[in-house]
Amino acid sequence: MLRDYQEKALKELYSWFETHEGHPCLVLPTGAGKSHIIAELCKDAIQKWPETRILMLTHVKELIEQECPEAEAPLAECTARDLLCPGSAGENSGNR
Repeated sequence: MLRDYQEKALKELYSWFETHEGHPCLVLPTGAGKSHIIAELCKDAIQKWPETRILMLTHVKELIEQECPEAEAPLAECTARDLLCPGSAGENSGNR
């Protein structure tokens, strides 16, 4: 469940997609829950377009370790997906 300001950021992102082409950039302060917003965006995309494939990359191992647990919970209800989290707790989450 997203907080009000996180839902607002996601709605603004969807609005941007309706009127623009390209690559948007959400800017939120540290601790604002960007990982939760990303997870919700991924969940929405997978539910609306089941063939959607999502690749998240980062240059810092700690961000992968942070993102995977937060991304797994909202995506648990999605039926067809692969979630690969290398480096998360030293293990691979594998296919789910």
